[in-house]
Amino acid sequence: MKKQVLSLFFSALFILLIMQSNVLTAQCQVSAIGYPMNVCAGDNITLSATGGCGIILTEDFEDTTLAPGWSSSGPPVFSNPCGLGPSGVYCWFESTSGTRELVTESYDLTVTGCKATWYMRYGASHQQGPCQNPDHPDKGVTLQWSTDNGATWTDFPGVNQYPTGHNHYTDNGTYPDDFLGTTTTPGTGGQWDPTPGGTHFGNYPPGQGSQGHQPSDNTYYWHLYESHVPQAALTSNTSFRWAQFLNDGDGQDTWGVDAIAITCPSSSINVLWSHGPTVLNPPSVTLPDQGGAPYDTCFTVTVSDTISSATDTVCINVIPLPNVKIGYDWIQSDMITYIDESTTNMPPGTTTYRNWDFGTSHADPATSTLDTVTVQYYQPGAYTTTLSVVAGGCIASDSLITTITSMEEIEKNTPVKIFPSPVREHITIQLPDEIRGKTLVSILNINGTLVKTHQINDSQNETRLNLSQLSAGSYIVRINNDSQTWHYKIMVVN
Repeated sequence: MKKQVLSLFFSALFILLIMQSNVLTAQCQVSAIGYPMNVCAGDNITLSATGGCGIILTEDFEDTTLAPGWSSSGPPVFSNPCGLGPSGVYCWFESTSGTRELVTESYDLTVTGCKATWYMRYGASHQQGPCQNPDHPDKGVTLQWSTDNGATWTDFPGVNQYPTGHNHYTDNGTYPDDFLGTTTTPGTGGQWDPTPGGTHFGNYPPGQGSQGHQPSDNTYYWHLYESHVPQAALTSNTSFRWAQFLNDGDGQDTWGVDAIAITCPSSSINVLWSHGPTVLNPPSVTLPDQGGAPYDTCFTVTVSDTISSATDTVCINVIPLPNVKIGYDWIQSDMITYIDESTTNMPPGTTTYRNWDFGTSHADPATSTLDTVTVQYYQPGAYTTTLSVVAGGCIASDSLITTITSMEEIEKNTPVKIFPSPVREHITIQLPDEIRGKTLVSILNINGTLVKTHQINDSQNETRLNLSQLSAGSYIVRINNDSQTWHYKIMVVN
């Protein structure tokens, strides 16, 4: 009986605790993040999660409002004005002059080991507007704490360590949506200065990204930050604020935060991702093509202790690569019609771009964007033709080595003209006028085994043979009529 009474007592106590605000041991919360949210098949994504058990709060601004009890000087915006964010909607400060601040409500932090984690970035454009970058070190953001309801504020201590990780920039014509980043080591400390002369961070030329920039340039990307709450701030009435004390007013020196978590430790925390890892920041994941069509793949992370658990899911859209294939038709030995035989499984209306490069300035044209193009070569040689196709923002390519021999050189060395070589589908055989009578064409593999024959009639002086069924490799073409026999070596490619 005594055991039952104690059990009821502790059950009632647990219910009472989880009904109180700011109770640490009765809560688990987690927020999952993936970079980037849209990825080409075969590329890597980086997953991360903030949160844990014994958590005070996780605020990701998905409801486009501030959390109850939070405040700001001047209204922040939640319309993602600076492009993609780490977790959907984020909190962005672009208006008002003077101090811009985001202030939390007060929390009971009477547990050792609490920390604040969040994602932050500065604007990246040098043009005045919602994503304009801070251009002076004094226009950075500071993390502070207060134990007297905001009457006084104290900077977080420690070395101001900038985050480290991969920054990625691609140009798809939607600047600044292209600025993405992932973090392997979070920033720490209490103040992160923009780089002096920061106007050069806006409007990168296509493909250049952050090449040659300093480590502090990471502040212009979304990155994870993490600062432990100092001992003096572990009280029953602690609040936090992110503050920018100097800016040039509306549309200048902009910045934002997302996925804020204030956590205090639980005695035992378990982490499990749906694909196996047991840490909050697992290794990167390569997302394959699945049948050639776009698809969504989701990753779920669960954190738990002996009392409760929490789960969050992030879904990534995987875009298939184009299936690029070069088709061609030889018109004569130095003239070829190239055909784009590529296929994609993208939704109707998806914009597709192509670019041909015929590998030499001795070709007319040397490049093209047409789906079918006839090329005239003016000098013998081996040239690599490359077709690149972009569909849905993802690029793939195919290439073909073409050997061009001029008509004059063929006529000088042999009475029979055979082209092309290498060949993928058809070869053309041209007989000179002096060859009369039935002519037999035999195709033999490199071991001398007969694999194909074709009879040329008296009235024909040109014929085309389909060799697409042959395996790649070297073959001998034997041509003989009533009086003579000729042998030629060709190369078949698939």
